[in-house]
Amino acid sequence: MELSRCLARLQPTPWSKVAKVMAACPVELSRGVFRIDQRGQDAVMSLSVYLVESGFQHRERIVPYLIKLLRGLLKASFVEEVKYEPDERLPVRERFCFLLHAVLSDVAHHCDELGEEVTNCQLDFLGALVRICASAHAASSASSEPSSTAAALNVKASVDRSAAVGQTVVPLILGTCRALGRTSPEPPFIISQIFPPPEKVDFIEDELGVENYAKKKKRAETYNPIMVSRRAMVDYWMTRACRGAARERREGLLPYENITTPIVFKASTYLFRTFGSSFSLMRIIAERPETIFSGSQLILAYADRILSDEMIEYLDQCAMEAYQSGQIAVNPYRSFGEVLKLVWVNLLYELLCSYTLAEKEEWKHTSPLFCSLAKDIQKLAKHLFLAGQKDIQVKAYDASEQEQKDYQYTCAHRFRASVQTVAACVDILVWAEVEENGADLLCGKLAEKLNASHGLKLALGHLPILISCLNGIRTLAEMFPLIVDGCMLAARDFLGAPAPVLLKLYQCMEELVSGDNAGVRTICQAALRQVRDAGIDCLCGVLRVGIERDPEIVQAYLASASNRLFQAEISGGEGALIAINTVMALGKMAVALKGTPRTEKSVLQFFQQRFCKPPSTLDTLIVDQMGRMLVAKVDRSVRDEIMKMLTMVTLVSNSVQARLSDADAKFPGYKHVALPVIKVLVKVASGIDGADEKLELLSTLLELFVQIGLDGCRYCENQLAFKDSGCAANMGVLIPVISALVQRMDPVVGAKPRMHKLFWDFWLYASLMGFTVLSGVWPIDWYYGTADIALKSPILVCKEHLRPILQFNNPVRHETAAIVDLNDVKFQLLKELKGGTEISTILYKMNFQQATYLLSVNDLEALRIQNSVTTKTPYQIMMQYLEFPLIQKDKGGMFICMSAVADKVFDMFLDVMQDKPKHREREIELEEAFVFLLVKFVDPEKQIRRVADKFISNFIDRFPHLLWSRKVLWAMLDILQALAYSLELDPNETGQEVIVPYTPYSITLTDTMDGRETIVRDLAAHCQGIVQEAVKWAPIATRSHLQEYMVANSEMVEALTQHTGVGLAIESIMLFAGLNASSSPQSTSLLERWPACVKKDYSEFVCSMEIRCRYSGEVAGLLMSSKNTEYTRKELAGKLLNQLHTSWRTSNKKLHKRCIFRICALLVSMKGLDRRLLRALCWSPVEYFSEEPTRNSIYCWQWLLAAKPEEELRFLHEMCNAWLATVERELGIFSKDPVQTDPCAVGEKSDLRPKAPYIAPHEVWVNFIVEKIESAKFSSQAEIEIFTNLIYRSFSPTIGDEKFSCRHISVVGTRFNLLSSAVSLLQSDADSLSSQMIRSILRERIYSACLDYFCGPQLYPTERGGKLRENILMMVKFWMAMHNDKKFLRRTSFGREIVGNQLSNRSQGSSAGSSAAESGHMNSLVGNMRLSSCSCSSGRIHSTVIQCVDATPLISDTAYSKEYLRKRSLILALLSVEIEFLITWYNPLSLPDRVVPGEEIISAWRSQHITERGWVDMAQCAWNLSPMLAVYLPSRFRSSEALRNEVTRLVQANPDLVCHMPEALQYMITPDFVLEDNPDLSYLQAWAPVSPVKVLAYFSRLYSPHPITAQYAIRVLSACPPDVLMFYIPQLAQAVRYDTMGYIRNFIITSANISQLLTHQFIWNMRTNMFRDEDGQEKDADLYEVFNSMIDTMVSNLTGKEKLFYESEFDFFTKITAISGVLRHFPKGPERKRACLCELSKIKVEQGSYLPSSPEAIIVDIDYASGAPMQSAAKAPFRAKFKVRSVGIEKVQEIATAGYKDLRDAGFFTAADLRKEHWQAAIFKVGDDVRQDMLALQVIALFKHVFSIAGIEVYLFPYRVVATSPGCGVIECVPDTTSRDQLGRQTDIGMYEYFLQKYGDESTRTFQEARSNFVKSMAAYSVAMFLLQASPLNFFTVRLLRLRFAPTATEREAAAFMIKIINDSYLNIRTRTYDMIQYYQNQIPY
Repeated sequence: MELSRCLARLQPTPWSKVAKVMAACPVELSRGVFRIDQRGQDAVMSLSVYLVESGFQHRERIVPYLIKLLRGLLKASFVEEVKYEPDERLPVRERFCFLLHAVLSDVAHHCDELGEEVTNCQLDFLGALVRICASAHAASSASSEPSSTAAALNVKASVDRSAAVGQTVVPLILGTCRALGRTSPEPPFIISQIFPPPEKVDFIEDELGVENYAKKKKRAETYNPIMVSRRAMVDYWMTRACRGAARERREGLLPYENITTPIVFKASTYLFRTFGSSFSLMRIIAERPETIFSGSQLILAYADRILSDEMIEYLDQCAMEAYQSGQIAVNPYRSFGEVLKLVWVNLLYELLCSYTLAEKEEWKHTSPLFCSLAKDIQKLAKHLFLAGQKDIQVKAYDASEQEQKDYQYTCAHRFRASVQTVAACVDILVWAEVEENGADLLCGKLAEKLNASHGLKLALGHLPILISCLNGIRTLAEMFPLIVDGCMLAARDFLGAPAPVLLKLYQCMEELVSGDNAGVRTICQAALRQVRDAGIDCLCGVLRVGIERDPEIVQAYLASASNRLFQAEISGGEGALIAINTVMALGKMAVALKGTPRTEKSVLQFFQQRFCKPPSTLDTLIVDQMGRMLVAKVDRSVRDEIMKMLTMVTLVSNSVQARLSDADAKFPGYKHVALPVIKVLVKVASGIDGADEKLELLSTLLELFVQIGLDGCRYCENQLAFKDSGCAANMGVLIPVISALVQRMDPVVGAKPRMHKLFWDFWLYASLMGFTVLSGVWPIDWYYGTADIALKSPILVCKEHLRPILQFNNPVRHETAAIVDLNDVKFQLLKELKGGTEISTILYKMNFQQATYLLSVNDLEALRIQNSVTTKTPYQIMMQYLEFPLIQKDKGGMFICMSAVADKVFDMFLDVMQDKPKHREREIELEEAFVFLLVKFVDPEKQIRRVADKFISNFIDRFPHLLWSRKVLWAMLDILQALAYSLELDPNETGQEVIVPYTPYSITLTDTMDGRETIVRDLAAHCQGIVQEAVKWAPIATRSHLQEYMVANSEMVEALTQHTGVGLAIESIMLFAGLNASSSPQSTSLLERWPACVKKDYSEFVCSMEIRCRYSGEVAGLLMSSKNTEYTRKELAGKLLNQLHTSWRTSNKKLHKRCIFRICALLVSMKGLDRRLLRALCWSPVEYFSEEPTRNSIYCWQWLLAAKPEEELRFLHEMCNAWLATVERELGIFSKDPVQTDPCAVGEKSDLRPKAPYIAPHEVWVNFIVEKIESAKFSSQAEIEIFTNLIYRSFSPTIGDEKFSCRHISVVGTRFNLLSSAVSLLQSDADSLSSQMIRSILRERIYSACLDYFCGPQLYPTERGGKLRENILMMVKFWMAMHNDKKFLRRTSFGREIVGNQLSNRSQGSSAGSSAAESGHMNSLVGNMRLSSCSCSSGRIHSTVIQCVDATPLISDTAYSKEYLRKRSLILALLSVEIEFLITWYNPLSLPDRVVPGEEIISAWRSQHITERGWVDMAQCAWNLSPMLAVYLPSRFRSSEALRNEVTRLVQANPDLVCHMPEALQYMITPDFVLEDNPDLSYLQAWAPVSPVKVLAYFSRLYSPHPITAQYAIRVLSACPPDVLMFYIPQLAQAVRYDTMGYIRNFIITSANISQLLTHQFIWNMRTNMFRDEDGQEKDADLYEVFNSMIDTMVSNLTGKEKLFYESEFDFFTKITAISGVLRHFPKGPERKRACLCELSKIKVEQGSYLPSSPEAIIVDIDYASGAPMQSAAKAPFRAKFKVRSVGIEKVQEIATAGYKDLRDAGFFTAADLRKEHWQAAIFKVGDDVRQDMLALQVIALFKHVFSIAGIEVYLFPYRVVATSPGCGVIECVPDTTSRDQLGRQTDIGMYEYFLQKYGDESTRTFQEARSNFVKSMAAYSVAMFLLQASPLNFFTVRLLRLRFAPTATEREAAAFMIKIINDSYLNIRTRTYDMIQYYQNQIPY
């Protein structure tokens, strides 16, 4: 429904949007068959609401569907029966049919082209229903004849037809007749009244917790007699008149339901609860009467057919069968006859009686069809009237009541429906009468009916009939004026006789006065009021007609009434009723017949003669009727007389003299009418119209108030006597009267002296009597009434000298002083005012008049401000007091005291403004007030300037967002410009003023140049201070507003000469410009060394302003060149949108920039806002997600908001929708986490570069959002709701959810920047968020989003320098906010409002559902506490409320707070670790310039000791929130063994929750866990795969052999590609030693079958490891036989080309390695060199061969001259170069399976492959064990992988070593390198000199690059060698590795340790000693 209403406001509405609503409507399943569920009904109603409220848009598509749906209702299947109202009683089919016809009737009336079609469809549908009933009746009659054999066979079919009629057809007839032809001539339409839009109610509470007085008056729907007839509403009103009557006490007496209190009319309640109800708005079916009457005749024919006695009897039988079947859930009909008659008669009445008397008279003479139709309808009505008499007797009533009791009041009330039918027949009989004689006869019959005597049951039950009779008499008089005498007699006797029904009701009302009968009495009273009002209306109507024939008829009636009243008083009995009727009739008659001669005066004379002569209860009624005459504006003289009379009564009855004279009975007896007169005055004040009349009445009331006070002061000698007299109470009763009047008036401004004097006296008495405070002495309404008067009162100043006015002209000077203690007044002032000794000294010297005046002003202005919550606060009034010359010049210190009052009132003003809803209206008011103070800041009077300055400071403290308000900034600069202009004017000229542009203010200039210069100087300094503070708070918005100001004023003439405002803007920007993007994160000490042009953001300000000017000029030029500007603007918008879409598709940044700025310029230039352009502007960052386009878009946003601040809400709505689209599309910080390469599973194609998501656009976007949130906190509740929704929907409520946000470390700054602003919003003032529930939801979402970040491994930062520092600052800011959240948590009330989306968030694991539920895991707000929560399922924040079961106690706020504190502690701990980690990366050397603000605070907090129990609690808290979070805790808190043990325990206890996490396996599978053969090892079968190096540990001495661990390890290893497995060949081979079950052997053999290269590597390694020594003599007892067997198996598995490849490779390599064996026999030197070259020349390159150390490259050629023996004492290693072609392992594998001949094919290698040829040197060793080298270089390779993935720019080259057999191996040479040994042997210079000689001077680029490369390489190898403790002897101690790597140390500890190692090593004696040994042993210089 809300969507439909929103769409209806779009003009025009795109059909695509409406189609979404229509798609939810019921669809035709087959020919005319619909399946209608409740959702479908709601959709149809929503579509209907859209249709009528949109002005019938798309009716050509919607109306045909509604018509088709209407025709399909007979066959439709209603699958749900849901009530719209709780007490709804109508069948669903009837309700839906009624609503559908109501919509179609409105369509027919308002859409001329569809009117005839819709009307014919409705009539055809009704006719079809009637025919179905007739055919079913005929079939039923035929089947009941005993002689009919065929009928006997069709009995079952007849029963089915009867059921269909009872369940479907008749309810459709009822719905059709109730809505047919009814329409609303103007909005709101009927369907909109049935489904009204919800009203947003703002509740404003004052300090006492009660609603503000101005909010007490509730709005409600009121009864409209045009919509529903009065006769039809009688039952509705009466049934709601008294729910207080107990059912058992009224069952035998009252025909009405148990309703409590009277309620107002509500369309849906009336129509869905009242049987046969309908609206009384019959449309005109066609313009021609013939068409009207022909349609009416058709309906009449249907009525004759359906309302026949036989048909009614049959339909009643169908109703009973349908009711007893129970197939319809909501079915109140046990019979149809009564309701059918009612709806048909109402329809006929509307057809006949919905026209004016003039139209009827015209048709009587011009259309014979009218008379015929009238007679036919009259005939049917007469028949139904007579037939219905038996149904409205006592027996029928008793039967209906018994039926109601038997069926729990759920079925239709037959008696009531029959009464309504008879009443409608009366209306028809009256309206259808066309002859005068018949009318006279009918009038007599109606009079007889009115005078019929009945018991109370029928007196109440026949009320609708009686009201119809009375209306009929009046109508007959209007139709036939000649029978007015008879009508007058009937109407007069009904009231004056009186009628039996009036007498019966009155007697019962008087008799039933006890508490048990209170409900019955209330019903009788309501019934009496209804029928009496109808009788009086009838009398007035007849008199109105009769006065045209007999002007004396009113006087005659007055004489008759006076006579009857006199006789009734004498006789007694019914006299009281006659008197009441007479007085009420006269009062209403005076109003109804006002303007007729002598009527009002005669009635007033009657009242005056009777009033209080003698005093009686009738006097109250007379007073009420006189008040009615006043409101109705009767004759002026009459009004004056009445007002004089009421004033006299009030004054006399409330005077002290009257109170003292009561005992003597000498004073006139007016006390009994004192309160009624006050009530009447309130009514008069609430109803009187006209400005002059209101002022006159106000003057009278104020004078009366003051007169009563004066009277009390005169007759009371002292304060005690005044209190005893009750004079204050007598005055207070007038306050509600004055309040009711002034509420309807404008504020009194420029009052005349008399009125001003009355207000002055009023406030004097109000202050002294205590009416201005909530003391509890007086009624609270008096206080609120006084507050209302304060809002409209004038200020209490006058032109005369203040002291003489107070001393001589105050009429209550002496009298009041006698009854009020002056010390009390002064004490009250001292309490109210602040000022200390100075104020008390002045007050001490004040006389009574001065003190009371000050108190009056204080109370008046305080009340004026306090009670302006719902109105515009009059902030400027106190300045008028201070500016008043007499107050300024008063020597008694009045100005000082008034300044104290102003201070207090201004503080109240700030409080009131802060309490107001943060809507646009409040912001406008705040801006106006601030501008007003700025104007007063330059006032000529120095005192005023000081006050304004103080107020401005207070203003900024409360509302800092005004600093960057466009209106404030512009007004401030405009004021400065205006005052700067004043310096050019001659100060000797008097009365000079300057106008402040765009404000209603002008500034009076001082008459001295020095004064002007001082003011300008002070203002300029003040303006600079404001701009400086604004730039600190909101730099983006402030700069944008100043830019727009400069652009806007660039066209002014002053801008080309001198514009001071523009000049100050430029100067301020230059002085206070913020830091640019690269400088903002830098430290202060570093920025101090940079020049301003480097660090300040000057360029952005100037360039963006230039862009605004440029593109504004382009758009303005295009529009100026066109004659039709609007057409050109639309055409330009379309063209720009097309170009923008093109830039999105093509990623054209230049085109995008031009388009986006032109679109923004076009938006700024137009009036209003083009939604298409706004959407394109907001969605551009989404469609083109790149940094530069996003930055340009945000520049445009700033421009738009600065130029059109009134459109900010619409922009923010669209912008937030665009932001949420990035969530849905998984862009930026909401993208999926990039898959990080495992450093232990690096393959040939692995990318080792750091992988970070692209978040640059979001970084810029978040900065914009953060500033807007900071501003919204102070200014706009709507914006707060928008941003709350944005934050709520941006993050998942489930900790560990993979869907919402990225956990990569590169997003940490952006993520926590947004979360910091969310926390700031959360911790802002109390009303920033609408309720504690929303606040709790937001806090839960923030906490969850923060903790979710830590549900992943700790990654290395990808940013460096300033960017990393900025990220750290964001985290520190968030840490500080969370640290401060403790105080907010403790004062937060959670209670039942606590909600959270999924308070019990489950871990999103691979094993879901039942297993998680069994474990009891709950990510809840309160841990294991019992809660039931509802989750939010859509975009906005749904208010989900905790449903507490009766058995579950409400959880206290303390429990919630403690749970949140546990979460907060966990967050702080995680954040502190992460911050420390990042700081270490940013500043490993702890340089002062890189110290992060707040670092020491976090370090101090981090250093606090955590007990073992604390670590356990932390682990359990994290586990309850998310197991994923708990699993990653030990990796962040490495030093805590207790934490690790607890996580291990939790994982082993709940493995199903974490089996999807590879990282959890280390806690699940421990050596003891495997050794114990724990049953939970079975979970390993479904565990996520881990790194291969981890599963290889299962085949070691650490773990006992187990089939499950072995199977899991094989599963993990099988998933690894061959190139990854090659890295672990040594470990796989050694794993065979511990594989007692053969899993690893089978895996190796299976893997060998997959990859030939893998087979070769396995064979080489196995051949080596079969022996323990390098000579191949000592066999390995565990592996020799196994490896032999495995090698044989692998070789035997080779077939064909694979075996040829194997043999070729091994043969080739055997020949090469054999050279080393040959060289061993030659001595060192040239002879061994020649032998090496000779043997190498014998080697021939085999096609497809490769080096064992380089399986990814095939050998192409050999450099036969490269053979060189290596230095070795006993062995003969040699080096050779090979030309290799790097084609990759996959292609080499392809070669292995393709065979040699394929290599000769030219197409086998690509051109890229051919370009990858290079020379590769290798060292071949024989008799030397290289297995230690292999292990060391494996670890160095891991170092390289880790360095690369971490993004550390160092260099390692882990050359490869392969052991091919015992004592043999291949060592890869590092290309293009020279060893330090060679350098030392070749030269006698050091490294520095060598670099200079090799690469040139230090300043050259080659030298710097070489030095950088050397440093990177040296750093990497130094760290690696230190950690591995490598030595020249290649000795490797594994046992010391763990101690050396220190896995439990933090990053900061590791950095400190390495710095210490470096410092200790530099120039260390041991280092120099080692260098000396190297020199003397190996001749390596140093």
